[in-house]
Parts: sequence; C-alpha cells; structure tokens
Amino acid sequence: MKRASTVSKTANASKLAITDDHQDLAEAASGQLARLQALAKARATLDGGSNHPAEIWLAAT
Repeated sequence: MKRASTVSKTANASKLAITDDHQDLAEAASGQLARLQALAKARATLDGGSNHPAEIWLAAT
C-alpha cells in the first residue's frame, strides 16, 4: 500500500528501510514547522530579524 505523503520524495528514493513510523514522524515535524512558519522566520532572521523566534522555542518544550 503506497502512502500519500507531503514528505520529500528524496526519502522515498533512499536505500534505507523507511517505515511508516519514520514517515509519520517526518510528516509531524514538517507540519509543525509549517504551522510555525519556520522557513519565513529563518529568512527574516537572515535579514536582521529576531535571532530567537519565541514561538519556535516554545513549541520545542
């Protein structure tokens, strides 16, 4: 059974044995980073924004 996934296709092409648990973990992490807009905040940091976005650190605890 093939899983529909938002995870990068690179993981599926790997020679490692990627299990459903690995896929679930990757999807959970990707979803959390998307909800926190982590990519946009990382780019803002490079442009002189806050070095420590509070939302990301709070989510990690």
